Amino acid sequence: MVDQAATPFYQPLNTTALSDKPLSRILVLSDLHLSAGKSPATLLWDRLENFTADADLEALLTEKRIAAQTRNTRVLLVINGDFIDFLRITRTPDESDLRRWRDELDWVASEPDSPVRDGVLDDFDAFAGKWRQYVLDGKRLRLTKEENGIRSEERFGLKTQDYKSVFRLLLTMEGHPRLFRSLTEWMGAGHPLMILTGNHDPEFDQDLVQIYLRRKLEQLATSLEANVTNFSSLLHFYSHGIELDETIRIEHGHRYEWYTATEEEWLDQRTQEIMLPAGSLFNRYLLNQMETVVPYLDNVKPSTRVITFLLMKHRVQFLGILGQLMETVWRLFRKKGARRLILQGFFTLATSLIPLIYALWLGFSLDWQSGSLLIQLWESITWLGVRMPRIVSIVPTGIAWLACFLIQSKLTSHFELDTLIANMSSGFGNQETPEQYHAIIGHTHQPTIQQWNQQGIRYHNSGTWTPVFQYESGVVQDDLTRTYVDLQKTENNGWQAELKRWIPHVNTEAEVILTEEHTE
Repeated sequence: MVDQAATPFYQPLNTTALSDKPLSRILVLSDLHLSAGKSPATLLWDRLENFTADADLEALLTEKRIAAQTRNTRVLLVINGDFIDFLRITRTPDESDLRRWRDELDWVASEPDSPVRDGVLDDFDAFAGKWRQYVLDGKRLRLTKEENGIRSEERFGLKTQDYKSVFRLLLTMEGHPRLFRSLTEWMGAGHPLMILTGNHDPEFDQDLVQIYLRRKLEQLATSLEANVTNFSSLLHFYSHGIELDETIRIEHGHRYEWYTATEEEWLDQRTQEIMLPAGSLFNRYLLNQMETVVPYLDNVKPSTRVITFLLMKHRVQFLGILGQLMETVWRLFRKKGARRLILQGFFTLATSLIPLIYALWLGFSLDWQSGSLLIQLWESITWLGVRMPRIVSIVPTGIAWLACFLIQSKLTSHFELDTLIANMSSGFGNQETPEQYHAIIGHTHQPTIQQWNQQGIRYHNSGTWTPVFQYESGVVQDDLTRTYVDLQKTENNGWQAELKRWIPHVNTEAEVILTEEHTE
């Protein structure tokens, strides 16, 4: 694992050192959000899975690999964060899972001079014993704090110690065999692969996860009769950002939203357990539960409309979700960083419920009588005179709603674009050269192109490969998914970038069409 304290945020790299042949192209994609995938037993997709584009990504990588082979060049693939959404993998082990999980850990640790940390097998054995006692046997009542912790993992998924991350990675590879086979073929052909960590996969900073993925891909390559001798030099992991050829900076981008940014001391050095940011805690305890009711709910844009969407489409289930929300607030109120998110959620909920409750309260006070139109009109005027205090109450109700809205707007996290520009531009770029400079992130799921003219930098957001549901239009926007940044090396002007998307069924790529943002 990279020493974060001693490493600059953008680790400088030279592309000529990454491959045995010249690099002609760099593909940057992000936010795949793989989880448990398709069950090998039932052939059904996990309800929390967001990535179902295995065949499309395989087609893209195959096309680029064949084109590079024709030109006798290499292509660098960068998966820029949120490759695997570890917390979405909530399946817990049964007895057979425990046995094969133990075998996998023993297999990784049994290599001569294995870098696996001391005590990892002991930690697993201690956990497995408690799991059998408290969950699989289930003979004890919920009396102890230790047992409550095990029961919580049974309900919400395993925690984040490194050996538990290995189990989640194993399930992901079994649920997405086609994708991992294509990555194996990619490196087997000599093309390098970089994995940068995001807010949904800090587990890739765990030594054990890196070792396990490398060995599993080598094992898969052997079965495919691919070249495995150079895997160690082709697979790279980076905790922060990278700077390629002094002209390209790449990072995931989650540090520019307070509820997704990780703490400085976020990794336990002994167990490598992760100190999750506030947003990830809510994913674990609330959002996963909501998406068992409504899959892809996290992809509703804008996210502030989720509550309204549930009220309109899932009124009965919404009551159960409210109960889960109260439990989540109780669990997380004392955790650092979660209080602001709790308050933001409270006032967001209030702005949705206040108008609804007031309209119901006012409506129940109506007592219309049958009769002619004139009689109804006279009775409505009489009612207005009698009920005037209720009508006047709209003023304090409106004030209360406005106060909740303003507080919610103040608490809501906004992507800090100005900070992003300052950080990615600092010490970057030499205006005396004709080369174009590139800043690339992901995280927001919104493909973007901007020209930072003052800094001479072109900025791209690579978007996502998960469905994007636009609340206003009520459609899934296929033109805003399966997107990536394609950088090609030119002879005179260095690296040039385009924002592209892969079009399924016809297996071709196209330029992403973006319109100007609306301004008042």
